[in-house]
Amino acid sequence: ELLFLHHYCSLDQLAFYSISFGLANNLLLIPRTFGAATGVTLMVESSRDPGRVDSIVKNASRYLLLVVFPVNLGAAAVAAEALRFAYGAKYLAAIPVLIVAAILSIPRAFQEIPDVLLRTADRQKELLSVLVATGLVNIALDWALIPHFGAMGAAWGNGLSQSFGVVAMWIH
Repeated sequence: ELLFLHHYCSLDQLAFYSISFGLANNLLLIPRTFGAATGVTLMVESSRDPGRVDSIVKNASRYLLLVVFPVNLGAAAVAAEALRFAYGAKYLAAIPVLIVAAILSIPRAFQEIPDVLLRTADRQKELLSVLVATGLVNIALDWALIPHFGAMGAAWGNGLSQSFGVVAMWIH
């Protein structure tokens, strides 16, 4: 996204996206920590008692839902005031970018569980193909959206491609 923004847009658009993406990425700190802990449990239980894996995945997903939706939707709700307070009037155009980035980062919170399951099942080939496809979708969306929509296009491109990747992981 940064390369496309630098090539097709102004430095303002690059800054709007960088700030929004960074803040949205920080919203994933708790889900990633929780996902890493769940991942270790999944690895252990898949070899010790494979019958428990399903219930662990269901419970972990429920807990993630309880954390991710309020945090990300809350961040989207307070984005205008937070950016106005932290960055001032120059960054008001970044508000919609942050809202989109915060909402579209919700699926990324659910990436760790299928990632661990695929690695534990020794299905790295499928995992690699999903990651490559996600990267290609991201580049295609960036190429199509950024020249016309700037930072907003970058937020949509990244969010949609990451959502595609997470859904594809869960399908595998």
